Amino acid sequence: MPMPKRVADRIKSGLRTFTRILRDARSADRSEQDTTTIVTDMLASIFGYDKYSELTGEYNIRGTYCDLAVKLDGKMRRKKGSSGSR
Repeated sequence: MPMPKRVADRIKSGLRTFTRILRDARSADRSEQDTTTIVTDMLASIFGYDKYSELTGEYNIRGTYCDLAVKLDGKMRRKKGSSGSR
């Protein structure tokens, strides 16, 4: 199924905006937390996730933590067969 033009335009525009932000963050040697904040903003701005109800940080998966997780249909999901470890 082809992507609607309005969605493609929103993604292109968002990627242009965040390319500059990521380039600046990289050259300033930003922290992991700063990078997580930028990615959270990208998920909200470009892809429409609600950063207060659909995104979470430091999610516990089998005794280890991931930096950022996305809730789908109100639930945290893991790919089947994934061990949850890095």
